[in-house]
Amino acid sequence: ARTAVRRQQTLRASVDWSHALLTEPERLLFRRLAVFLGGFDFDAARAIGGGGDIQRFQVLDLLTLLVDKSLVVADERGGRTRYRLLETVRQYALEKLGESGEADTVRSRHRDHYTALAALLDAPAGSDYEQRVEQAETEIDNLRAAFAWSRENSDVELALTLASSLQPLWLGRGRLREGLAWFDAALADDAQHLKVATAVRARALADRVMHATRMGAPERLDQAREALAIAREGDDPALLARALTSCGFSVAFNNPAVAREYFAEAIELARSSGDRWMLT
Repeated sequence: ARTAVRRQQTLRASVDWSHALLTEPERLLFRRLAVFLGGFDFDAARAIGGGGDIQRFQVLDLLTLLVDKSLVVADERGGRTRYRLLETVRQYALEKLGESGEADTVRSRHRDHYTALAALLDAPAGSDYEQRVEQAETEIDNLRAAFAWSRENSDVELALTLASSLQPLWLGRGRLREGLAWFDAALADDAQHLKVATAVRARALADRVMHATRMGAPERLDQAREALAIAREGDDPALLARALTSCGFSVAFNNPAVAREYFAEAIELARSSGDRWMLT
C-alpha cells in the first residue's frame, strides 16, 4: 500500500521481484508451502506440495531451488533437514495461495497429513514411541492448524479424533491445559448436532474427563458415564477400558470403593487385550 512505511514497501517489492523470477512449478510449490506453521520436513512438503501439476518426485528439486533463491530456509536439526518460510514471506505466499483457488484443497491435504501423523501415537508401542512423541511436539503448530481447519469446516469427528490421538503428547509433555481446551472446543461444536460416530464421541468424552481430573477441574461424571454407556454397547475392549478408567478417576476421591471396581474391570480388559499403554 502507498500508505505503508518505506521499509514495508521495499520488502514487498523484493519478494515480488523474487516471485516473478520463479518458474510456474516453483510458484505452485511456493504458495502451497504457505499452509505450514512452525516449519516442515521433506515428507510433509512432498505430501502437501505434490499433486496436480507437480509430481511428487519433483518436490525435492523444486524445494532445493526455492532454498537457493532464499524464499525457503533450510535448517539442519539432529542430522535431518527442516524447512521454513520467514513469516513475511509466508504471508506473501498465503496471498498467492488464496488467489490460486486451491487453498481449501491444500489445507485439507495438510490436515489429512498431520491427522495421520497424530494417529501414529494412538497405540503407543515399540522402540520408536519417544521419537513419535518428539515429532508431534515439533509439529505442534501444524497440528494446531489441522485442528483449526477441521473445526472451521465442521469436521468435528476429525477434530475429536485428532485431539484423542494426541493423548500421549498431552499427558507426556505437560500439555494438559491445551489438550483440555481442544476437547472442550470440539465437544462444543459437537453440541450443534453435527454427525459424529458414537465411538469417537465416547473416546473424546473419556479423554476429556482424564484431563479435567488431572488438572483439578470440576468433575464431569456425566461425561464419563455417557462414554461408558456408549462403550458398553459396542465391541471395542480398548474403548471400554478407557471409559472405565475415566469413570474410576472421576469418582476416585469421593468414592474410592466404586472407583476400585471401575479400575479392576479396566485392568482386566487391558491385560486380556495386551494394551500395555492403558494398563500402565
